[in-house]
Amino acid sequence: MKKSVLAVLAFALCAAAVPLGAGEVPETAAERAAASWLALVDAGKYAESWTGAAEAFKAALSQAQWVAAVDKARA
Repeated sequence: MKKSVLAVLAFALCAAAVPLGAGEVPETAAERAAASWLALVDAGKYAESWTGAAEAFKAALSQAQWVAAVDKARA
């Protein structure tokens, strides 16, 4: 189960659509988005992290499934 949660988490981070700021390189934008998203997870805001995830992530599992899985994995 932990591998599944980690795989989905990695996919979400990679698939997140992040608009680039003027002159911002894609790597910087990706790092900023990943840090912001992980901050939500670290703060225990699992439902909010699901809301901020990429559409492919949200299509893969429901908000309730995500909250239950990440809560169990982090316990």
